[in-house]
Amino acid sequence: APIRLPGAWGAARRAASADESGYVASLDMAKLRVAGELRTRWADARTGVARAAVAGRRAAAANALADDVQRRVGAGEMARAERNQASAAARLAEAELQTARAEAAGALRSWQAYTGLEQLPEVAERPAAPDVEAPHPAVVSAAARSDSAAARARLASVERLGVPEVTLGMRRERPTSGVDYEDAILLGVRLPIGGFARQRASVAAARGEAAAAAGAVEQSRALVDAERANARSALEAAQAVERLAAERDALARETLQLYTRAFDLGEIDLATRLRVQNERYDAEFDLEIARIEHARAISAMNQATGVLP
Repeated sequence: APIRLPGAWGAARRAASADESGYVASLDMAKLRVAGELRTRWADARTGVARAAVAGRRAAAANALADDVQRRVGAGEMARAERNQASAAARLAEAELQTARAEAAGALRSWQAYTGLEQLPEVAERPAAPDVEAPHPAVVSAAARSDSAAARARLASVERLGVPEVTLGMRRERPTSGVDYEDAILLGVRLPIGGFARQRASVAAARGEAAAAAGAVEQSRALVDAERANARSALEAAQAVERLAAERDALARETLQLYTRAFDLGEIDLATRLRVQNERYDAEFDLEIARIEHARAISAMNQATGVLP
């Protein structure tokens, strides 16, 4: 067993306490990494579900239009070529629907496998309170590693001349067969003599690790600040994109209503009607994606702040 020198016990306790704090910080970092993966999988799954939903409405509208054109062809109001055009558009919409459903199912399976949850939460995350400025787990973890390295450097400095050791043991033996065993208690003390150069090298290495760990704390703070700034900019952009997508969707809906009435009155051809309908569902899909990206940006902001979902 080592014999602690004056000041060594306190340095050892500080090193153990720093190691404990580092372990707790590493758990927080692990939770945050899991949270980031969870947020990514949620957004991917919501994107797949939204794509499938819009594709379903697009296919339903295309089939309804194809049925209307078929009725008009039967009444002699439209040509068979236009019926073929409407039917082809309906088949294309159905194919896109099947692809979207497959992608959504894959994203949902990935979510279920990672979380064990059957249902995908529909409610998006809320932004963290603006006054939440708790230390980021990455910075806390780096600071804990720095404290641990510094404590070990102090311990190495205290024990720079080496550590005496005491040995306690027992020997049981007999000189020849048939003679009783003899017991002996052994007490030994080992003192470090020489080897000072090696101890100085150990102290220098410990101090170097402490200096590197202290530098990593500043680097971690800089990286966290940059990540927060990037997340804040992305969130502002996502809010603007969602607002513009909502305006475009409203205009596309109104335009489709006008062109549908014009098509029913025979004022526009089928090709124009199909183009406007596709633009309307493209705008709806872009709006759904913009909403999801806005939610993803909120999650990224919370992730950069170190807030768990």
